[in-house]
Order: sequence, then C-alpha cells, then structure tokens
Amino acid sequence: MRHSVVLLGFLLSSCSSIFAATYPVFAYATRNDPRTLPLEVIGKVMHRSHSMVSERPRLLNYDTREMILTARLYETEGLRLGDRIYIIDKDPDHRKYKNGYIVGQAEIFSIFETEFQGWMMKARGNFSMVGANHFIARERNSSQRAEAWAMYKKGDQQESAGDYAGAYASFRKSYDSDPQKPETWMRLGLLADRAGRETEARQYIRGAWERLNRFQDTEDVLRLPGLYLEKELSYLHKNIFPADQRLKSYLKLLKEIRDYGGKLQWYAASFSPKVLDMLRTKGLPVAQYHLFLGELYENISTLLSANAVEKVVRWLNAEERKILYTTISLPYQNKSNMEPTKMWDEAFLQSAFYHYRLANELDRLDTRSAYKLILLSANQLKTESLTMKKDTYRDILKYYSREFLAVPGEPAQMARVRNLLNTADQL
Repeated sequence: MRHSVVLLGFLLSSCSSIFAATYPVFAYATRNDPRTLPLEVIGKVMHRSHSMVSERPRLLNYDTREMILTARLYETEGLRLGDRIYIIDKDPDHRKYKNGYIVGQAEIFSIFETEFQGWMMKARGNFSMVGANHFIARERNSSQRAEAWAMYKKGDQQESAGDYAGAYASFRKSYDSDPQKPETWMRLGLLADRAGRETEARQYIRGAWERLNRFQDTEDVLRLPGLYLEKELSYLHKNIFPADQRLKSYLKLLKEIRDYGGKLQWYAASFSPKVLDMLRTKGLPVAQYHLFLGELYENISTLLSANAVEKVVRWLNAEERKILYTTISLPYQNKSNMEPTKMWDEAFLQSAFYHYRLANELDRLDTRSAYKLILLSANQLKTESLTMKKDTYRDILKYYSREFLAVPGEPAQMARVRNLLNTADQL
C-alpha cells in the first residue's frame, strides 16, 4: 500500500510537471552583471536558419541575412505576433534551477499549431549565439494581460447580449490594461460606429490597422481591411478635397491594401485550407473588403478619365506614379492582369467590376455590390461606342438587376433598377 501511495505521488508530480505552462526564471544580461530580469520560460528552441532571400548581403565577409528561429511552445496564452522574446541559456530543470543568461532577443512573426509537436512559433533576430539547447522566455506581464483578456471577454458577452454601452465600457477597461491588443481597438471602433460616432470609430479602426502584426484572431485579420477601407473612403467622400489631393489619398490607400496582402503571410499557418485556397484563387473571402476595394478602384478610374494624362502626371511624385502604374492582379477572370501603363482608367474600371462581382458572389443578400455593378454598367452603356463592349455591359446590367431585385430593399433603389432593366436594350 505504501508503495502505491509513493507511486501515485510520483505520477501526480510528473503530470504536474508535464502540464506546467510556464516557469519563472531570473535572467542575467551578462555573467558579470548582478542585475536580473524577471522572465518566464514559455518554450524551447528547435532550430535556427537564415531567411531564404534571393540576395545574400555580406558585411566584412559575414552573412548578414535576417535569422529565423523556430521554437516549440509550452504556453500560448497572451502571446501574439510582434511580441519580444528572450533566448535563455539555462539548465533544463526549470523547477530546480531558476537562473539563466540572456543570449539573444527576437520578435515573433508567426504562431501556429502542428499535428505532432503542438504549438510552435517563429521569430526573427540575431541568433549567432543561439542553439537547440536554449529556451525562450517572455517578460512576466501575463497578469496584466490576463486582466485585459478578462475584460475583453466580458465585453464580448455584453455585446452578444445587446448591452452595447456596457460592452464599450468593458472594452475600454481592456484597452487601458493592454493598449497594444488590436482586437480591442477594432471592437471599440465597431461600437463607436454603431453609436454614430464616426470620427471616433475611424480613429479606433486606424489604431487596429496600425497594429496588424499583433492580432491573435485570424478572422479579425481578414475582416479588418474591409472596415479600414470603408472608414477611409467615407472620410474622403464627406470632406471636400481638390482632385489632385483626392487621387493622392486614393493611391496611398491602395498601397496600404497591397502591403496588407504581403503581410497576410504572417498568418498563413493559422488559416484553414478553405481560406488559403480562396486567397490563392480569388482573393480575400470577405464581401465587405471587395465591395470597398471595388469602390476605391472606381473612384480612381473616375478621376483618371476626367483629367488629362499630362495633368495627372504633374500631380504625382515618383512614388505615387509607381503605385499607379503597378500591374493589377485579378486572378478570378480570363485576363488575370490589368496593365495601367496601357490604359489606366480602363484598368482601374475593370478592377472595380472584378471586386464588385466577387463581393456579390460572397454575399448575395448584401445588394450594395449588385447596385454598384448596375449603375456602373448603365454609365458605361451611355458612354461606350463599341457594340461588343455595349453587349457585355448590357449583360452585366441585366444579370445583376435580377440579383438585386430578388432581395427586398429600399423602394427608390428598386424602382431605379427596374427602370434601367426595362430600358437596357435602348441604352
């Protein structure tokens, strides 16, 4: 019996060790400095490598490419992209030995789950002194983040229950405890928008956008650009700017959206196969994003067609002209690339059609994209001289008019669409 009790105690002790998430450690910056930094061990280094880039910059005969570290995580709670971690040289018995030495720092750029090794992370930094026997640690701020997370979850529950004022207060408390959590900025922006506080809503959505590299929720990562486009386009629409300043603002916004496409690689390991397939074949699987990206392309096309080429070129600096001339990829159509250098207003116009159509395909109950397609087609029918192109725009108008009228909507808009549909053959 006594042996059974001892064995049970040993097993319980072993299990608690196995399932322990983090381990406190006091880390020395150097072996001669008595000061320590209170950290917690959250994982172990698996391997390191150089970033695989085409160029290999060298300095004094040393390879200066960015280094990449891969580690297995014991704990992911509160961990997010952009966090700073420390690489620690210490004894692997974390319960007995609490001290270690800092041999490197890094910034997390990917957190993902694997089938056999569990949660993993990748970080970038200088790892010349780092090996597979080292551990990774973070600063002990988990209690503050835990408080922020608790208030965030409370806000989530209040919002679901329809208590929007209470939800706003809870998200605001979460923000005060952890102002770098982008999901909190996003929720505050959505609630401010619901309350009709447009300026405040735009500020919060911009705050979330500026912290794109820190999201934990990949659904929010996909949803954010549509919200950002909506707020920025609404701001430009409601304020009177001269044509040159408006075009510059549109191009700046377009550059930000293109950069966002590259940053999605940070989250690639966290996306489902279905989402990854959509991203590769059509684009972002969010109707709101395509609706407002279509509006952005339409606005640029309208400005370009209304102003002489020489005038537009004088408006823009070299960087802005580069944005304007960049090839536009439209993978979900026969002609997958549009070249603004050939016919720039036409390239942006066809890009608008492309994204409006995708928006309608993703959400047929939201008729805003169908309405945009109808008006855009009607306008082209009035200005286009080629019969072949007129036939194409007429087909688009008829198809999306039927789509639009199949969903009950605003009477004035429905009457206008019926009129355009009835007169399409005369346009």
